[in-house]
Amino acid sequence: ISFDSPHTGANFPLGVQEYFNFFGGFAGKYSDLAVAREYRDKLNTPAASQMLISHYTCTDQLAGANPSYAWFWDSMNSYGWPTSCKTVAISNGSGYGYKQPFDPGEQIIQWHSDDGITLEIGSRIYALYKSAATAKTVFYGRFDPWDWFDLIDESVYERSYSPYGLDNASGGTRDTFQELFDQLPYKNSDDWCNYSDHCFIPTCSSLGIPLSQIEQTIHNNGSVSSLSPFDEIHYAIDNEEHIEINARNKRWFMRAVLEDYDTDRDGFDDYQEYLLGTAYNNASDKLAFSIEFDVGAASSATLRWQALANTRYDVYKAEALAGAWQYIESVELTQAGTVGRSYAMDDGATNAFFKVSASPIDPVTD
Repeated sequence: ISFDSPHTGANFPLGVQEYFNFFGGFAGKYSDLAVAREYRDKLNTPAASQMLISHYTCTDQLAGANPSYAWFWDSMNSYGWPTSCKTVAISNGSGYGYKQPFDPGEQIIQWHSDDGITLEIGSRIYALYKSAATAKTVFYGRFDPWDWFDLIDESVYERSYSPYGLDNASGGTRDTFQELFDQLPYKNSDDWCNYSDHCFIPTCSSLGIPLSQIEQTIHNNGSVSSLSPFDEIHYAIDNEEHIEINARNKRWFMRAVLEDYDTDRDGFDDYQEYLLGTAYNNASDKLAFSIEFDVGAASSATLRWQALANTRYDVYKAEALAGAWQYIESVELTQAGTVGRSYAMDDGATNAFFKVSASPIDPVTD
């Protein structure tokens, strides 16, 4: 099982990388900028260099990866995908084409401080621009402290572009923008961060689908989903936080591990027993129930039973055991509890028979 993994690369906003690179260069003399240098060092680790789709060490205006990226993926591709087991990929990114709520090239962070005497410092950070050839500013930085002979007085504009909308793509999210903004020194009321999250693991990457399909909707799109090398894929409806476990994707994990195995050989596989709340290793603990039956004075019959979770109970009625069963209704519970139902009876009928059949259901249908 692969959980929101960067099979074709991860995305860390290039504008934030350029912030770390620029201000990290001054951290040796200005301790307030130590965090920038710390994160620049993390960007230079083998893991970040090998897995980031765009990396600040690429000096072309076309956003590109560190040279170790190609080496790493060539190496991984030479091993190939697992073939001797069932493979399942689960993504926190939307498979329905929903993107992050900002546009490529949009400004995300505004920060500027100038006390007029000792220091002017600030930056503007933008989402990476989407274009076939035109570059736009992804980072502006200024650092001008008071020092003798004005030795440090720097301003930079870093411009770049990508054929894909990476920062706002569908994918498992990370709140890097907000995390950076919260750590900025010398902030004032005019500073702002418009968006906290960005795409960290594109949905296509977590499903092993080529990055060339990053703009495509995967749901009900067989031409794209079929490109995944996994036997089974699952994705979120809306973009979720990277490696967030929730009620919906938890079922995917449990089903992948437990289905098609009947440990106690009671006729229900282990995933069905998980849904029911019965013991998968105890044949006597399975889907079973008894009905309490009362006939009321007002030509009605009341049925009561103890219901298990995630079970559908189908109720039928017949006037003779040898006759046809007439379907009345289905009762579904997501939690165990007592069910009580009253049904009308025909005053002129000699007999009335009721039947309730039960079957486990999976509340997550995909």
